[in-house]
Amino acid sequence: MKFPIRFILLMLFSPLFIFAQNTTIVKGVLLNAHTKKPLPYANIVVLHNGQGTISNEKGMFSLDLAKLSATDTISFQYIGYQTKLLLVNQLDSLSVIYLKEDIISLSEATVFANPPDPKFIVKQVLENKEKNYKKRTAKAQTFMRWRNTSDIEKASVDLKRNNIKELDEAFFYRTYISLKTKKIPLK
Repeated sequence: MKFPIRFILLMLFSPLFIFAQNTTIVKGVLLNAHTKKPLPYANIVVLHNGQGTISNEKGMFSLDLAKLSATDTISFQYIGYQTKLLLVNQLDSLSVIYLKEDIISLSEATVFANPPDPKFIVKQVLENKEKNYKKRTAKAQTFMRWRNTSDIEKASVDLKRNNIKELDEAFFYRTYISLKTKKIPLK
């Protein structure tokens, strides 16, 4: 009696163990390396296939690694921070990832107390056109459909040679009533 009960229990719970082994989910949190504050809505991307996730408002994320190899690279990206690349085998089951701020120096910005003259701005644009908009060739593909309808009152068609037996004067007369043509010789 104990054997059938054990067998039934084994059969009921064995799929749970099988599915539990197939999924490897890594959970982690993205933090600022200096302030240790969370980085919300950061991008976490597997580089070779483009799949990934984003961190939540607390900087936490979870990523399924079941279909990835140990040598796959995961990219952690956040605006204003340096991108961090890690291999799958470098991630722990609960990873804390620190991103460093990426400081970029910008060129100067001129602020005017009074708005500049629009004529001056246009003049500056035209003077710097060659410098700012370099000439380059481009290749583009386009689709265009043209339809032109008009009433044809009189048309003249002169065919030199014809290989289509059905194409004769009666055909043209039915199609274009006012069309005057010669009999097309059939060969």
